[in-house]
Amino acid sequence: SDGTSVYWTEVTEHTIRQGVLATQAVSTLVGKHCNGASCNQMCNGGYVDGTGTAAQLGGPFAMTFHFPTNALFILDSANRVIRRIL
Repeated sequence: SDGTSVYWTEVTEHTIRQGVLATQAVSTLVGKHCNGASCNQMCNGGYVDGTGTAAQLGGPFAMTFHFPTNALFILDSANRVIRRIL
C-alpha cells in the first residue's frame, strides 16, 4: 500500500491490480487482464514494455512499494526481471 491504494499481483492473469481505498474502485494497473481465462485459453504473459495495459508481464509474483521514490517494484518471475512501475 502507498497509503491511498492497495496493490496486488495476479500471477495467472499476468497483471498488477490497484484498489483505491477512498472509492473502493479496482482497476488493472499493468498488464492485460484475462477475466479468469486459463493459460490454455490464451491468457499468456509476455515481456513488453509499455504504459498500463499495453505492458505485459509474465507471472508477476511479488512486489514492494518504495516510498522515497514513490515507485512500485515487481518481481516478473517468468521473465526473471525486476520491473519498476509508477
